[in-house]
Amino acid sequence: PEGERAALHREAVAAAVRLIEASEALPSLAALAARAGYARHHFLRLFREVTGVTPRSYAEGVRARRLQAALGQ
Repeated sequence: PEGERAALHREAVAAAVRLIEASEALPSLAALAARAGYARHHFLRLFREVTGVTPRSYAEGVRARRLQAALGQ
């Protein structure tokens, strides 16, 4: 079950990443966690384990890439 649990965690984080990348504004940690079905603190820990950064840091990186692309055009 450890492998199955880890796969579920990775998929929940991947879904949150897709949501962050599709959104103009940063979804709240509470909204991301609720959508994934986890408590906020637990989801934050999972997100950091999988991506290496917090959801806010990830969203800031997405925003920076968008800005860089827009400036390049």
